[in-house]
Amino acid sequence: MGTRNKNSKENFIVKLIRIILLIVLCPFVMVFLIKTKIKKVQTAKSNEEKVKIYSISQINSLSGVEFENYLKLLFEKMGYIVQTTKKSKDFGVDLIIEKNKKKTIVQTKRYSHTVGISAVQEIISARNHYGIYSAMVVSNQNFSKEAETLANENNVMLAGKAELESLVAKYPVYFKREKRKYVATTLDAVKEIEKRYPYWI
Repeated sequence: MGTRNKNSKENFIVKLIRIILLIVLCPFVMVFLIKTKIKKVQTAKSNEEKVKIYSISQINSLSGVEFENYLKLLFEKMGYIVQTTKKSKDFGVDLIIEKNKKKTIVQTKRYSHTVGISAVQEIISARNHYGIYSAMVVSNQNFSKEAETLANENNVMLAGKAELESLVAKYPVYFKREKRKYVATTLDAVKEIEKRYPYWI
C-alpha cells in the first residue's frame, strides 16, 4: 500500500511539473512561432520586390548607385568579400573586393556611352591612397582605345560590356530596385508654370 501511494504521489508531482512547464513555456513557444511566421512573410515579400538580373539590358536600366549595389551582390555571389567605400572623397574607388587574401580596388561606371581614359587615370591614382595595387574598372559599356592602352600599361583590369554580359549570365542575382522619390507639384506651382511658360501647355 505504502509503495502504491508513494508511486501515485510521484506521478502526481511529475504531472504537476509537466503542467507548470507547459504553462511557463507555452508563451515562449507561441512568441517563437509568431516571430518565425512574420520572418517568413517578410522574406517572401522582400523576394517579391526583388528582380532577377540576368541580362545587360536590365543593367542598363539601373541608376549609378543601383549599378554599384548590384556589382556588390554580384562579386559576393562570385565568392568575394566586398567592402563599399564612403560616397564622398572615395578617390574614384567604389568597392574593395577580396578573395584568397588578395584585395582589389574597383571603380564602377554605369554609362550610356564609351568609357574614356579618365576612369583608368582615377583608379591608378587611387592605388597609393588605399595601398592596394590590384585595380579594376567595371562598366556596362565598352572602353575607348586610349583607356585600354593606359590600362594595359598600368596593369589595370577592365571589365566592359562583353565581360559583364558573361558574368551576368553565369551569376544571376536577385536585386531590389531603389524606390524612386517623386516631388508632388502643387496647384499654385502649376499655375505659375502656365503663366510663365504658356507655350509649354
